Amino acid sequence: MDIFRTIQENHFEKSPFTKSIRGDVPISFTYDDFQDILVKLIDQSPDSIQVTKNGKLVFPNLFSKTISYPEIIRDYREGATITINFISSFNLSLKKICEQMEHIFECPVECSAFLTPPNVQGFSPHFDSAEVFMVQIEGSKHWKIYSPILDLPLERQKAIVSDKIFETTPLLDTTLEKDSILYIPRGFIHYGHCNETEPSLHITFGLVLNRKYELAQLFIEELAEFFPSFRKSIQYSEITVDNISDILTSSLASLKEQELSQEIVLKIKAKIKEQNIKQSIILPDNDLLWNPSLDLKNSDIYRKRKNLKFSLHNQTLIFNSLNGTKNISLPLTSLEIVDHILTNEEFSIHSISHHINDVENIKNVLKKFMSENVIVKKAI
Repeated sequence: MDIFRTIQENHFEKSPFTKSIRGDVPISFTYDDFQDILVKLIDQSPDSIQVTKNGKLVFPNLFSKTISYPEIIRDYREGATITINFISSFNLSLKKICEQMEHIFECPVECSAFLTPPNVQGFSPHFDSAEVFMVQIEGSKHWKIYSPILDLPLERQKAIVSDKIFETTPLLDTTLEKDSILYIPRGFIHYGHCNETEPSLHITFGLVLNRKYELAQLFIEELAEFFPSFRKSIQYSEITVDNISDILTSSLASLKEQELSQEIVLKIKAKIKEQNIKQSIILPDNDLLWNPSLDLKNSDIYRKRKNLKFSLHNQTLIFNSLNGTKNISLPLTSLEIVDHILTNEEFSIHSISHHINDVENIKNVLKKFMSENVIVKKAI
């Protein structure tokens, strides 16, 4: 993985870069793998799929949250790009690369696959709010990269790129061939065009960065718990252009009179790590994502899915899924069952019914949780 360290040391957040990585980055992924995953996701997790044509999102949209395979193929033949998000959740070699990149860059890595038909420009000129690494899997795609109009943009800092960009000279004008990588720092405007004879399949790895302002937010919140100087009130009229800097620096200056404990720093780092639970590290267990087995047996042992963070609020279970944060509404009669599931490492119908005399309700909760991939059967 020397290529990623080279980019980190010489190009990170500064300049685009491209190079052949044949034999250096072991990726086992093909057109067939893309199609197999696509077919399964259409039924089991359509939210992971995006279809884009002429720079506009065709699916999902306000009118439809489901799509059939014939519809996707029709859109593709009409020039649409098919995207599978969180693709590393379904491919071991991509998962390993994400883990290695997470170690190098010390942040989560999200991974998506893009299939573009021949002679098509998948997206209009745009910029991303993440550091992007593109690896060409099959075919080729021509890329043009331009200087940023906004340095190091945040996710919420979206901007329309003017067509006047076509009148300027790109920083990089290159064709990404099979087994090549293209690094594009966030904010750099870019667009790609597939060649005329064959489709393009490429993988995009995006870094979910820990930014300084986020550290500052966590730091201030934590300081407020420890030091009264950060909890003092302030009047609305006091906040002016002239004194806002003095207000903030005076609070921070009080730290010189206090001992900043290791406990505070460790709590802040723990919070950052907790927030970094991302879909890229979630793998289907026992093939359950594809074939959820709802045939419950009293002897089966279950456990919560790994790498998921759960919270229970007002009869709603909130958790991180393959498609982001999900909510499950729960009837009041099942809350005791759910609490038993969330507070035990392993459980069975028998172990729950030993405390709760409502076997039918227990089975209904387990079926719902299995279909939502909250729990899985423990491998024998």
